[in-house]
Amino acid sequence: MSGWTWEVRATADQVVDLSAAMKGFDWSLSVAEVERLPLAEMRRPNGTVERRVVGDLFRVTRQSDDPQLVLLGTCERLSGIGHRWSSGQLTVDGSAGSAVAREQVAGTIRVLGSVGDGLAAGKRGGLVRVDGDAGASIGGPTIGRGPGMRGGAVWVRGNAGDRVGERLRRGTIVVEGHCGSECGLQMIAGTVLIAGTVGPHVGRLLRRGTLIARRDMVRPLAEPAWSPPQVVELLVLRLLWRAIASWNASLAWIREWPIQCERQIGDRTAGGIGEFLRT
Repeated sequence: MSGWTWEVRATADQVVDLSAAMKGFDWSLSVAEVERLPLAEMRRPNGTVERRVVGDLFRVTRQSDDPQLVLLGTCERLSGIGHRWSSGQLTVDGSAGSAVAREQVAGTIRVLGSVGDGLAAGKRGGLVRVDGDAGASIGGPTIGRGPGMRGGAVWVRGNAGDRVGERLRRGTIVVEGHCGSECGLQMIAGTVLIAGTVGPHVGRLLRRGTLIARRDMVRPLAEPAWSPPQVVELLVLRLLWRAIASWNASLAWIREWPIQCERQIGDRTAGGIGEFLRT
């Protein structure tokens, strides 16, 4: 194993926010400097505030100068992994908590297990890959009603929760499994592709952007909020399939998807002119 390793010393007894440590991490730091990076303050049930640093939670080692960081151990209670990640490769050897890849700028993040809610919230660039399932609001806003993900790519190999692509502004989200309700909620732009079944209320209040699903996995959306389905052949889909397949050899299957589809425009109740494509 090359690069850096952060190995969890003991399972956290409550959620630990790694955002500050992730934001402060740099490949040029020494092991001692990384160990002193602060973690978010933790408030105990008795009201006391505990201040900890990376070295309290992780055993930090550096094998080489390669820009690779691997998190080992139980990480399900660690939130904010990959916050503002901007270069190199970050790998979580297992599952992770909420807010993975929040505001990611560049680089690659891979989680070998599943993740909680808020994956890629406010993301700006780079690729995040989740080999398991993901929770609600993939690519959504970081706080309140602001815009969601603004660039980059998200690839979930398992299933996803509700509100995939919530308020998505730019970028591409691919879910190989099924997703919950309100996929594409209030989307502003960007592309969401679901290969499995899609829950109810697809594209609710969608303004612009593209939602893509398989014909055998979801019914046409209801009129008059959406235009009647129209069979079209979109050559631009061939370019999209190639772009997605270029992320990884495991996505080669997308090249076989047809470019002929049923197209609907909506959500008209929100003045939307986005599109829903059933391939």
